Amino acid sequence: EGTIAGNIWQVDETTGSIKLGVSSALDLQGQELRNVRSIMNLGGKWSVSENGLLVVEEIQAKRVRVESGVTIKDRKTGAYFCLAIEDGSIKTEEGE
Repeated sequence: EGTIAGNIWQVDETTGSIKLGVSSALDLQGQELRNVRSIMNLGGKWSVSENGLLVVEEIQAKRVRVESGVTIKDRKTGAYFCLAIEDGSIKTEEGE
């Protein structure tokens, strides 16, 4: 009762694109979003690729776990360096 299911989705018959037909947020009510190849925000500021690459402008976290190293761009030269821990000591090597 009171649903508008027929008007929620719009399909572009030329491209096959499916668009939300109402100007409202899509509430999945705690359900999973499955079988998605990639996700990108409207402005292109962040994305998640099908290979698991997360691209963002900034990260704020309480904890970060890194398996092999962190790549950082040298502010002066523009070269990339990988920081890693080896036998408890910080090691750097040029490259990504």
